[in-house]
Amino acid sequence: MAVLGKLRDKGMLLLIIVGLALLVFVVGDFVSNSSNLFAQRSAYVGKIYGEKVQLEEFGNRYNQMLEVQKLEYGNQIPEGAVEQLQQYAWDELVTERILIEACNNMGIAVTHSELEQLILGNNPSRLISGRRAFVNQETGMFDPNQVANFLNSIDNDDLAQQIGYDQLESWRSYWRYWENAVKVSRLQEKYTTLLQKAIVVNNIEAQDTYNRNKDNVTIVYAVKPYLSISDENINIDESQITSLYNKRKEQYKQEPNCDLQYVTFTIEPSQEDFDNVLANLADIRDEFSTTNDIESLVNYHSEYPYNNVNFAKDDVEEDLQDFAFGAAVDSVFGPYLDETNGAYKMARVIETGISLPDSVKLRHIVVVRETLEKTEALADSIINVLKNGGDFAALAQEHSLITQTANNGGEIGWVREVMLDQQMAEKVFAANLNEPFKLNDAQGAIQIMEVVEFGQIVPKVKLAVIEQTVVASTKTQKDLFQQATEFASACSNTEQFNATAAEKGLTAASATNIDINGNKINDLNDSRKVVKWAFSNKEGDVSAVFECGNRLVVANVTKIVAKKGYKTIDDVRSELLTTLRQEQKAEQLKKDMTGKTIETLIAEQCHTDTITGLTFSTPYAGSLGSEGTVCALAPMMDVNTVSQPIAGNMGVIVFKIINKEQNEREFNLQEERSMALMRMQYVIPSLALEELKEIANVEDLRYRFY
Repeated sequence: MAVLGKLRDKGMLLLIIVGLALLVFVVGDFVSNSSNLFAQRSAYVGKIYGEKVQLEEFGNRYNQMLEVQKLEYGNQIPEGAVEQLQQYAWDELVTERILIEACNNMGIAVTHSELEQLILGNNPSRLISGRRAFVNQETGMFDPNQVANFLNSIDNDDLAQQIGYDQLESWRSYWRYWENAVKVSRLQEKYTTLLQKAIVVNNIEAQDTYNRNKDNVTIVYAVKPYLSISDENINIDESQITSLYNKRKEQYKQEPNCDLQYVTFTIEPSQEDFDNVLANLADIRDEFSTTNDIESLVNYHSEYPYNNVNFAKDDVEEDLQDFAFGAAVDSVFGPYLDETNGAYKMARVIETGISLPDSVKLRHIVVVRETLEKTEALADSIINVLKNGGDFAALAQEHSLITQTANNGGEIGWVREVMLDQQMAEKVFAANLNEPFKLNDAQGAIQIMEVVEFGQIVPKVKLAVIEQTVVASTKTQKDLFQQATEFASACSNTEQFNATAAEKGLTAASATNIDINGNKINDLNDSRKVVKWAFSNKEGDVSAVFECGNRLVVANVTKIVAKKGYKTIDDVRSELLTTLRQEQKAEQLKKDMTGKTIETLIAEQCHTDTITGLTFSTPYAGSLGSEGTVCALAPMMDVNTVSQPIAGNMGVIVFKIINKEQNEREFNLQEERSMALMRMQYVIPSLALEELKEIANVEDLRYRFY
């Protein structure tokens, strides 16, 4: 009672304390959530013209591109495509931003009517006409009606009741993506056209272009390679290296990057894994050959469910054809290893003596309504119309949910029995020609189908196949992970990494100049995480074990450049030394070759060859490769004259003119101006974009989040 009394006396105080505690909790939670929300809104993945590209904006762009990929190529995104799509999303966003800025400054725009013409007009954008979604299945060509039908469909909110709201929104997002792409593409076209129209080729330039190609010559050359002089005989001091570095410094700009070396442990099945799968199939062979419930047995033990349809010979894989069409009922073949896919297989003949068409040509009308009863009623009504001579193609166009086939008169085309599920195969291959029948599907739709043509009658069999691919077992993977972990644990720096790799007989692969936003290291799948790890560590560090696709990876940072700037002298020392040595060797070789005839040089074992058709504009000098000096000088020399020694890419060259011809084509001012202008205009689009990116001072900071 004394305690209760004290509680009553202190009740108000306790109430105040509890109230304050709750207030602190609520306010604290609000502040925490608010700060997280603020952080999300302020997070950015880059800058363009000094303006931040918000993380949310880039994420939305990437997700939209991901949905486009799924709709065009199916839900299965290929391995490695995620990283590529992220890069495409960034490149598109940058291009869009810089083009809009440039076009706004110049008063360039794409009007609504112009955009409509690019989508629905007589000459639509290739971004629209190239879409699979808008191809006529009958002609295999782009069909503008498909575009109009698609737009009408996604503009109909009632469609959500049939396909679901999420699917409808996905289609709308798909369209918004391509509509915007068409607009940006048109902006770029206008911008580059404006730049191209600003370029003029005058008469003097046209004449010069003609003159460059007027004379073509045939030469014989002799070249003495730089390798003929040992590097040990060349002395280069540090001041020469520094001087050349300073001259070339602007060529040595670099973004943040790193160099790695790494070892891999491939996740693949062991011999024990192969033996175990073979033993498992051997254990069930007797049951497989005698069971009356073949479907349950196959479905339980095989990667692929039992396909209770009839197989023509061409439908059976080559290894099993002779068995399937030569063995008695209940005969079993295998288990055997299919080397092409690393799977053990076992087959049993279930039924023989079947004769059916190898394929059938089908057409269908797919209908669905709010309820199954209404769907049934509509299907029955259509079948009655068909039986009374109704036009199948017209009914498909009017009622079918599948627009791709509806626009083609409902035609599906030729199908083989193995392409269909059991229920459909049984009905289709037992149907009468041009007699409609119904098939219900799990989504509540009904297909009204007709066989319009039968293929050739062929023998068929029923075949049961159990297939088990041999994969690395949990034990094998654990053993492999243990090996990789032991390797990583034994290394704490580059020296130990190399020593341990040599000790264990492992070959370390190298990857150089990896960008901070790089998505892939050489051929390693899913290796972005290794790049992120590298830039979070320092030179010499060795990673833990990463799983990259089917390989375990342990990496070592051999070099890291954390900030953009210039490569150091040491980074390019080898290149600088090669250039300086080459220059000194060239001077020595020139002195040795000066005054000598071609014949003398050839006699001294110089490499020689003949090159024909050289003009001033020739990009490559035959077997010499890219030697601009030779191409520039040769057409200006007379027959039988010999050049001075020329420092080339691989050695010092001396050449002789042995023939010279003039182009018989007469000078045509307009033609020459057009050709010169075309060459100049060809490079404008890419050069303009690169220049705009430079002006925009684009900063790519995606590595913070991806």
